[in-house]
Amino acid sequence: MVRQSTSPSPTNVVLGGYDGSLAGLSLAADDTTALTLTLNFAYAPHANAVRCAALRSSLLASGGVDETIRIYDLAKAVEVGTLLHHDGTINALQFVRDSHRNLLFSCSDDASICVWRCSDWTCMKQLRAHHAPVVDMAVHQSARVALSIAKDRALCMWNLSKGKVAFSCKTKGTKAPSSVHWSPKGDEYSLTSGTQVTLFSVEGRSNSVLKHQYSVLCEQFIDNHTLATGGEEKTVRIWDTRQATTSVAAFDHDKRVRSLAFVDDLLLSADSNGGIKIWDVRMRGRPRIDTCIADGHLRLTCMTAAHKRDPPATPKIPEDENEVQVSDDESPLSPEADKKATTQSQKPKLPEGTASQRKRKKRKLMKATQK
Repeated sequence: MVRQSTSPSPTNVVLGGYDGSLAGLSLAADDTTALTLTLNFAYAPHANAVRCAALRSSLLASGGVDETIRIYDLAKAVEVGTLLHHDGTINALQFVRDSHRNLLFSCSDDASICVWRCSDWTCMKQLRAHHAPVVDMAVHQSARVALSIAKDRALCMWNLSKGKVAFSCKTKGTKAPSSVHWSPKGDEYSLTSGTQVTLFSVEGRSNSVLKHQYSVLCEQFIDNHTLATGGEEKTVRIWDTRQATTSVAAFDHDKRVRSLAFVDDLLLSADSNGGIKIWDVRMRGRPRIDTCIADGHLRLTCMTAAHKRDPPATPKIPEDENEVQVSDDESPLSPEADKKATTQSQKPKLPEGTASQRKRKKRKLMKATQK
């Protein structure tokens, strides 16, 4: 059954370029459900190419070859500040919400991953286990597990409760992996390397392999069993990951596809020449929007999109057998840990003093009661 078309919520779309520039757009629908894409700003905050960008509501973070992370408040149209903890190119950024706060994860050519607290932009932790530049990372929806990949083909699974590596291995193949993503349910992850995308279970078992003719540059999960890929073949392909022999749909671009994003049943694709196309994944045919930014003079490197306002909080779903489990440690932010801390605080406190002093006090008390 095909769902009826719905109007997308107002959405921020941000593009990064080779010249260090950022372009911000607003995606919205009018009363006739026709989509409009409006340019809000365009300027060059980075000294070199922008490598990555991340959005959470109206909070934007961008990272580049100049080794800086820049933070912006799009609702107020101001730059919040610059983060300078890394000593190498910033390769990936991701906003994460744990039980009670917003965090920003970043990885860099300095072989480290930084965890930033968004309330005051303090670097809470710098994770180090790789011996080569970290090219990408993916934090699980539970905010308790993360994956990271490096140029030396190393893959690390992190226990974020302890801030330590729970598992590491070398990926197979002649080329180092270029990107990693969790599925929406978090029961499997995708790993892109050269011309193929491999999907793995959380146990590390290979579930399927999506083979392409040319190199894959980007990927985006649409739902738990549908994946979009783009790259050098100038085509966006839609795959059913359960039957990965051939793609179920293909959308063409004029240039190589550099980045993909998915919001409200709309798939956004951007090519290296500044071309942006917006497709309704429920329907086949022409894109709902086909435009070009800066008349083709902006060479795009990345794209990110998010609703202008965070959706309302949803109740936490109980863990099932398909979710990632961290069995060796309980998250300090979990309800179980809070309950344990409350129980411990209700235990009676021991009298002050050393053990021998307490024994003497106890004997004196017993003698006094006998008298």
